[in-house]
Amino acid sequence: MAKGIIIFGSASDSVVYAPLREELPDFEFRICSAHRSPAFLDRILEKEYGLIVAGAGLAAHLPGVIASKTISPVIGIPCSGNFGGLDALLSIVQMPPGIPVLCVGVDNHQEAARNARLMLQAYEGVYKGVTITGAQGVDPKRIAAAETVFSEYGIPCRVSPEIKEDGLNIVFVNLMKEAPLLSDISDRALCIGVPLCRETRASDSLRLPELMGRGLWVGLNRAENAALACVQIMNHDGSFSAQLRHERQEMAEKIVRANG
Repeated sequence: MAKGIIIFGSASDSVVYAPLREELPDFEFRICSAHRSPAFLDRILEKEYGLIVAGAGLAAHLPGVIASKTISPVIGIPCSGNFGGLDALLSIVQMPPGIPVLCVGVDNHQEAARNARLMLQAYEGVYKGVTITGAQGVDPKRIAAAETVFSEYGIPCRVSPEIKEDGLNIVFVNLMKEAPLLSDISDRALCIGVPLCRETRASDSLRLPELMGRGLWVGLNRAENAALACVQIMNHDGSFSAQLRHERQEMAEKIVRANG
């Protein structure tokens, strides 16, 4: 399995991917559009990669389409354009349950590279379990959603008031009431943020760019996607591959059955 690959949707995004390639020199690189060259994307993904970093702007479907075709972790980088990149950010982060993409802030190649390097430490057996933090006052169902995933895969997890440095963390963050908890995290901490909010308005989405300046993020209330992303990160030896693929197949069959 190759270490990793960087895929961007357009050559016009070079201001983001050029420095990213310098920061991840061992990664392969391709330009490929999810909309305009889908067959080429399928050919690229015939090769297995331990980690994929994908960037796109506008509708920004590329990271999500890639995530639907692989069980490897996918980091998504929204590229600025219309609405300051908010359209791309929402497209990348708001993935459906079962298909996680780990989103960074708009144009934030530095954070994507930092987290990619931390993910590759999984191959050295660094991550033995997951720490869940920011859980005080959180709906227990959100915590249980993550814990259920870890239980199914036999991955130990613990709830703690503090982020574990040199560890893999899920951090719950109240979208409306808290300062960004990840703004001061250590460079050694691999953190997946889960923004929480019971009811939202369109204007509430404007909080996300500020919130996502640091760390990796899944969609609103998507604790199960944060947990699945952790499973993908810890799947460096392929021990979870069969189960991950089985769950993907079950999701696909459920959609087909909905047609009667």
